[in-house]
Amino acid sequence: MIEQLAANTKAFMDETKMNFKNQAKSIDNLEVQVGQIAKLLSVRMQGSLLNNTVKNLKDQVHTITLRSGKQLEPTHKPSVEYQKDIRKKEEKH
Repeated sequence: MIEQLAANTKAFMDETKMNFKNQAKSIDNLEVQVGQIAKLLSVRMQGSLLNNTVKNLKDQVHTITLRSGKQLEPTHKPSVEYQKDIRKKEEKH
């Protein structure tokens, strides 16, 4: 009975050591990956945006529709630049 307990304890200890080694390797890999990400982020200029940004052409609100279905007209005129963009789009179509 004591021999069985000792054998079970040794098997448990061996398995625990193997788990710790695997966890240590995983932590090392994560540290490397975090370091690589930090390096990539530090190379990019502070405050700069990614290269795949797209200008939002809808810089003015024209109509607001309420839940009831009622539409509210804007209280101000769209910007001249926005009106030019709209005209260009209409000419293309």
